[in-house]
Amino acid sequence: MKRKFLFLELISIFLLVLGSCGSKEESVRFEGEGDHWKALYLLNKGENTENGQGSINL
Repeated sequence: MKRKFLFLELISIFLLVLGSCGSKEESVRFEGEGDHWKALYLLNKGENTENGQGSINL
């Protein structure tokens, strides 16, 4: 019985450690389109950074 609890405790700790190491980056994609144009903008946001790149095709 103690082995089961020890195993569950180890798994719980392992999941907590992995969860705290996750990346906090977020990517957002904006798209728009009209009759004669098409636009795309990609935004990458981190904890201390924000980078964007876009294009417009006529």
